[in-house]
Amino acid sequence: NEIGPSGLFGEGNGIGFDQFNDLFLTDTGMLPSLYLLNQSNGLATLVTDLTLPPLDEGFIVINSLDLNPETNIMFGSLDVQAFSYDNYMVTIDTGTGVVLKIGTSPA
Repeated sequence: NEIGPSGLFGEGNGIGFDQFNDLFLTDTGMLPSLYLLNQSNGLATLVTDLTLPPLDEGFIVINSLDLNPETNIMFGSLDVQAFSYDNYMVTIDTGTGVVLKIGTSPA
C-alpha cells in the first residue's frame, strides 16, 4: 500500500530497517545523506550526511541496506556508475554517516 511521498527525489536509493524497527533510506544525490522514513506518512527526516569512501569518479548509489541482527551493523551495496559499474559492499554508521568500503561485490 502506498502511504505517501518521502519528499525526496531520485531512484535506486536503498532502504532498510535497523534493530529498533526504524526505516532508513540512503539518498546519494547531490549531497549524500541518510534519512529516516516515517512509516505512517512516508516523509523523510534527515539523520546525517554520508561520508563516502574514496572511489573512482562517477554517479554513486547505495541501492540496498540490510542490518546484521547479531552485530547491529548496517550493510549496503554501493554502485559507482561511470563508464562501467563498480560494485562494493559497505558498512554505514547510522549515527555518524561514515560509509566504509569492505570490498568489491559481484555486479
